[in-house]
Amino acid sequence: MRLARWGVVLAAVALVAVGCRDGGEGTVSPDRATEVDGPGVGDHWHAAVGVFVCDRFLPDPLVTENAEGIHTHGDGVVHIHPFEPEGAGADATLGLFLRDTTIDLEDGGLEVDGVTWHDGEECDSGPGRVVVARWDDAAAGGDPEIVTEDLTGLRFRADGEAYTIAFVPEGADIPRPPSAAHLAELGPADTGGPATGSIEPDEASGEAVPTSDPVATDGFYPVAGVVPATSGTCPAGTAGAAGDQCLTLGAGAVGMEAVDQAQADLQNGAWVVRLLLTDSGIDRFNALARQCYGRAAPDCVSGQVAIVVDGRVQSAPTVSEPGYQADQIQISGSFTEADANALAEAVAG
Repeated sequence: MRLARWGVVLAAVALVAVGCRDGGEGTVSPDRATEVDGPGVGDHWHAAVGVFVCDRFLPDPLVTENAEGIHTHGDGVVHIHPFEPEGAGADATLGLFLRDTTIDLEDGGLEVDGVTWHDGEECDSGPGRVVVARWDDAAAGGDPEIVTEDLTGLRFRADGEAYTIAFVPEGADIPRPPSAAHLAELGPADTGGPATGSIEPDEASGEAVPTSDPVATDGFYPVAGVVPATSGTCPAGTAGAAGDQCLTLGAGAVGMEAVDQAQADLQNGAWVVRLLLTDSGIDRFNALARQCYGRAAPDCVSGQVAIVVDGRVQSAPTVSEPGYQADQIQISGSFTEADANALAEAVAG
């Protein structure tokens, strides 16, 4: 049963482009520096990334695997760790990262999970356009470079950048990705490259998971912090997750008894697991979502919710909304039919 590659869409299945806000302008500049070499094989760079439509961020891209080494753990971070020359230097581009996500980007067009936006279509405050906002320093912010051409050709030029793929009206304010403020914490959670040392494969998934004691109770947990494993071992009091991450789980967990039904389903050619929470379960889950949304609560400064099945953290996606309906939570990933059925059975108990 392969579980460690989960990603969770914590939002309604239908994504709607609504309400835009106006604000300051960045600098429209499709001409980007070409003298930067980009990351080399063995480098460990990180960039914050998000998708902003009109007035809100969509859920972070789900967990991806990339043979070239440019991937994400569903944490709103592009982990730029070239394993091969094909993922280094000038080949380390936004397009290479997006290739393995459910985001299709082109000049003038954006598609996320089957929902599309094109230049000239309406937001509430006017016709939108597809652009990419780029910040040299994710933490410092400031006015971004607004790129309007050759969007997928954007090269990762330095460690610590931020990118917001956006559909907004001309002149609208484009915010930095939610992960930008926490990039220094989230980035080091991934060492990049194949697991080494005493990292042991999870019996269920066959994927490398840092050695740690099993979590006593399965369920949904707020993530208070993320630290890298040391020689494949997590510090005391943390839980191991795929990607050499060790998570500090906060208080306020929601047990799997909150799930009334879990069912494998084929959607747009991909297998997912759809959850139906009980009446009390969705109330408790929404309390957890509010705790993590905005990253203000001490027990969830990461903004992430860890999903624990069989005593192990399987994924820790970022919460994108403060609340959900009981039937609006869906687990997505690179599932086969057997994977999805096995996962549904494990979650349902």
